[in-house]
Amino acid sequence: MNGKHIFFKLEFPKEAYLPPLARILARHDGTFYPLSETITESLFEKYIDALIKELDEIRIEGKRKFAAWQPIKLN
Repeated sequence: MNGKHIFFKLEFPKEAYLPPLARILARHDGTFYPLSETITESLFEKYIDALIKELDEIRIEGKRKFAAWQPIKLN
């Protein structure tokens, strides 16, 4: 990630009379980009669970690659 942090946020409508629809956004280079379509309450948990699963898979793959890496030996 080259020293850059990844930020996630949930975006809800500001108007209280609107239904609580949410979007999951991720920030890259100071700008937030949507990671999901607008989601309803019934799908909210599924999206969060999918995001957690994806991050866990990234963690596992990263650990595997770090563990398998061997420095080049120069004679």
